[in-house]
Amino acid sequence: MPSITLKAYILYDINMKNITVDDLDRSILRILRQDARTTINDIAKKLDRRRATIYNRIVKMEENGVIKGYTVIPNFSSLGEDITVFVLVTLTEKEYLIADSLSQIGNKLSKIPYVTGVHAISGEYDYLLKARVPSLEVLGNEINFHLRKMSGVGRTLTLTSFDTTTEELGNNPLFQLSID
Repeated sequence: MPSITLKAYILYDINMKNITVDDLDRSILRILRQDARTTINDIAKKLDRRRATIYNRIVKMEENGVIKGYTVIPNFSSLGEDITVFVLVTLTEKEYLIADSLSQIGNKLSKIPYVTGVHAISGEYDYLLKARVPSLEVLGNEINFHLRKMSGVGRTLTLTSFDTTTEELGNNPLFQLSID
């Protein structure tokens, strides 16, 4: 069995509770990120660990919020949603000054059809939206239509992606295992 260099990373949950994530946890996460349906037995075999150890680690990560859930990553092209767009959104000054309205606007933005991600950002714009649409017509009729009628939205800038090289974790070092 290869020796594993243990590295611990401290993550913080919303309540600022320390959560330690070591190489074994990251290895489990890497396997689950590749296929969330991987059984505990298969993970234990791949990592040469006892099934109970893997099970306990997964439960601990779920309880600590390291694992927030399990999901499906669809092939958007097969669903007819071939076009990926990013929309930068600036709030009106009036809405920007009301702290409660920031989260309310974020929630409203997340309910726009075809929007798959809403991020509050720094800089000239306040939000970055990610959406998958079947056509530019749908982009205009659905997303832009909702943005135009939404209170608090000042201006927008829409960017269309021509190609996606990587998504999800990409080269996140947290999910790379160090093996000597």
